[in-house]
Amino acid sequence: MLPADDPRLVEWRTEYGDMFRGTGNYEQARDVYEQAMEEARVSLPVGNRARWIVLADLQDARVHTGDIDGALALNDEILGDARSMEPPDPGRYAWGLDGRLGILEAMDAADDLDLTAQSLPSSRRVQEVDQLLQDAITQWWDDAELMNLLAWGMATEHDGDRVRERYPNQMLHVAQRACELTRHEDANNLDTLARVHFIRGDLEQALALQEQAVALPSEATLHESLQETLLEYREALEGSR
Repeated sequence: MLPADDPRLVEWRTEYGDMFRGTGNYEQARDVYEQAMEEARVSLPVGNRARWIVLADLQDARVHTGDIDGALALNDEILGDARSMEPPDPGRYAWGLDGRLGILEAMDAADDLDLTAQSLPSSRRVQEVDQLLQDAITQWWDDAELMNLLAWGMATEHDGDRVRERYPNQMLHVAQRACELTRHEDANNLDTLARVHFIRGDLEQALALQEQAVALPSEATLHESLQETLLEYREALEGSR
């Protein structure tokens, strides 16, 4: 039998909760995740993957069981962990912002409000999400790596549609800043900026930037990935004509 502080207990208990969530039994899943979260806070450091997963799962279960305040509290923890880690994790921060928009979307559902609308009631606290993003941008403004990671997280996080829809200009601004800080001589940063333009529908600019990224020196694995992306953009541009 494993000791109470063994981190594998968190993983196993989270997987057990996933079984209930998979059948739509969110109340039972929430109870299991709550236990896993208590264990994670004792046995796992901030930033640990298993701790991150149970935070996310419990947040989702609280939303589905109507505990919006509880979900927001967990989201505060997710965002706080992502910013306070050493080094910070901008990708997880972007994911956390998307989760917060999702919580507010659930909050508004009863009133049939559109979260993606430009004008929203201040009581719905969506402006707080805007400020959370701006605070992170300000904090990381002079760090090219963190700017790039934030832009990449916003652009590619598989659960990040809400962030991409609400913050296309900020996403572009952050990616441009990373390239400015590295004098447009970092292939990885140019690759991110190209992806942002691609997502925004500017295929010609995405292709031009990706060509610049491929032309810069980079290690073999990255270079191969850059070339594959270049082919993707070329095909997309040709298909759009």
